[in-house]
Amino acid sequence: MNLNKYKNLFKLAFILVLVTAGCKNEPETTDPQPSAQKASNLIYSPNSLNVNTGQSASSAAPSVDGTGPFTYSLLTSPVNDEITIDANSGVISISGQSATGTFIANVTVSNAAGETSFSNALSISVSAPSPSTTFVDDVLPIIQSSCAPCHVAGGANTEYSNYSNAKNNVSSIINRIKRTPGTPGFMPRNGSKLSDSDILLIEKWQTDGLLEN
Repeated sequence: MNLNKYKNLFKLAFILVLVTAGCKNEPETTDPQPSAQKASNLIYSPNSLNVNTGQSASSAAPSVDGTGPFTYSLLTSPVNDEITIDANSGVISISGQSATGTFIANVTVSNAAGETSFSNALSISVSAPSPSTTFVDDVLPIIQSSCAPCHVAGGANTEYSNYSNAKNNVSSIINRIKRTPGTPGFMPRNGSKLSDSDILLIEKWQTDGLLEN
């Protein structure tokens, strides 16, 4: 009886040794790591900047597909050292020292998978500002030719050939010259509607700060 008991114990111990050895030989499994994807579909929205000389501006951060983190670099055509890019965010900036012209930003995006170049990523236009509109040079000639005899010196109504009067009533003037001919309040009364360019010039005078000269 005791001998059979020892035989059974020996068999059990042998089986345990085999099972343990088999488990040790099994290779450990790990979840496969996804491979990095190169940058693609770089988009700046909007994809252009328009500034006047002396002004600085920056783009929005771009959207880009692929595996981050990304590093950004920039070449402009033609070369403009006043246009730079933030290496981490991809934001493109232009300083107020830039020359006038149109510049194309070509951006390279790098990550663990390599680098991808994107031509024409952003267009930047730097223009000289248009001269300010003034009362004496631009608005007064329109009043003298289109608003006489009612609104000039000696007329029966408010003298808009006077700078202060025109300045203080500019919103009303613009409202009335933009009305449909024949409707109440239209100016010039019984006259032809001002040209679109003349109306825009008076509006620009208001936008530019109602300068006298």
